[in-house]
Amino acid sequence: MCSCSQPSKYDVAQAVFPQVVDFACETTDTPLSALFSSYRLVQLETNDSCLVGGERTKIVKREGVYYVRSVDRMMKGDNICLFDSDGRFLRKFERLGQGPEEYPSMTDFDVVNRGGGAEIWVSTYGGIKLYDAQTFAYKHTVPVPDVYVNHFKYISDSAIVLVDNGDMPYRVCDINGRMRRPSLPKDMANSLNYVNQFTEYQGRALYTYGSTQEALVYDPQLDSLYLQSVVPARDDLATATLARKYYDEYGGWDGLDKMHSEYGQLFTRVSGNQAIIMMYRPVNGGETTLTFIDGEKYKTVGVSEEGPSLKNDITDGEYLTFLFTLEACDSDDGFLFYIGDERYWDNKEIMEEENPLLLDVAGLSL
Repeated sequence: MCSCSQPSKYDVAQAVFPQVVDFACETTDTPLSALFSSYRLVQLETNDSCLVGGERTKIVKREGVYYVRSVDRMMKGDNICLFDSDGRFLRKFERLGQGPEEYPSMTDFDVVNRGGGAEIWVSTYGGIKLYDAQTFAYKHTVPVPDVYVNHFKYISDSAIVLVDNGDMPYRVCDINGRMRRPSLPKDMANSLNYVNQFTEYQGRALYTYGSTQEALVYDPQLDSLYLQSVVPARDDLATATLARKYYDEYGGWDGLDKMHSEYGQLFTRVSGNQAIIMMYRPVNGGETTLTFIDGEKYKTVGVSEEGPSLKNDITDGEYLTFLFTLEACDSDDGFLFYIGDERYWDNKEIMEEENPLLLDVAGLSL
């Protein structure tokens, strides 16, 4: 486990969301709009200099500005397009290169307000590069030598949670790259899912551990890094222990595919005291549910073609596939979904989309 002792108040058996004791679905159809207190559709005005799209698009909303990064099938995505609150293109950020103020590649990004204004943080080989979000001027490097920083979460100048490809890939450093005591050793069985993103709940950083029902949790008040179940433990969802079992028996990606064919997985996005948990289970040909949480209240709805289900009454199409973008979209004042070209799900050759939509949700209504 971790190099620091895990406090008893956060026992692994205790869930992050202990109130979600079951996932019983609503027995009648549920309009999607009925679950949101308010929402709006924002059309991004793209052009030849700011094309977006593809299955690995990440969007961050900060203070009314949308920061959009798209990754193509060659895993290239080294720039970020900025759009205003109405979807108008503002400019493109890119500092690709080999110089000390540039990044050789972009593995992930975030937009952080660190007291002196917004900053664009770019993770790359050797650390994290910081740039002024207004001028794009280089400001600082958080050095993490000899590894790719795949994901990160800024808590404070003394606590930045890292996920990298080194031997101790889950750790905490300060703004100058000094490594802190909490760390978790590398577990290849739970290091294959690269799409995960950090979220934050009750002051703690959460990162879905591999593709399991458990999360890597960092609590800055306790200065502890540990694993914790997201919801009360379920036998039909994958765990870190199961992932290791399948990895040892079938190998890397084959073991992951085999586990996913027999056990479910979940993803979580949090906004304040509200959260959305998406769960997929390989039963009845595949079952997807969304659980909407507001404090102690929660509601679970199914997404299926048969029986009571969530119904799309917000966009023109019937597809609800855009709900899967929950994991890769983050907003500072609610929830965000990327509604791309629905043809993509039938034609994987479509890479760039004209004027895609964002579903910007201010909050939940339960």
